[in-house]
Amino acid sequence: MIRILMIAACMCLWGASATAEDDCPIFETRAWHAWVDQAVEDGGNRLIVFGQIDLPNPGYTVDWEEGPMDRMNPPSLRIRLTATPPEGAAIQVITPIDLTLVIPTTVSTFRSVFILCGDRSLVEIADVYPKD
Repeated sequence: MIRILMIAACMCLWGASATAEDDCPIFETRAWHAWVDQAVEDGGNRLIVFGQIDLPNPGYTVDWEEGPMDRMNPPSLRIRLTATPPEGAAIQVITPIDLTLVIPTTVSTFRSVFILCGDRSLVEIADVYPKD
């Protein structure tokens, strides 16, 4: 009886994680911060986003893609992370990586910044204001 339950539990967990990993290989995320920097020489603003992610190995490359901004006042912005696995063999060890995104913006305040990966929402950073 116990053996059957363990196999069923493993099959459910494996099926759920395989789907998530196919879309997004990120295991964990933490330490997300975002702010607007108004000290740009040309008078514009910059959105700065910082966070940490754990990937399956050190060979991954991560790209950011600025997504749509809604029409609320202040608006929310969606940013998509794309993690590309290395070509060939790579050591399989969970690897923490610091990420920083700096993009010019005309907006001085964001209601929230959503970080997405695959079909998952990793984090919502609320109330993004200019940093003093």
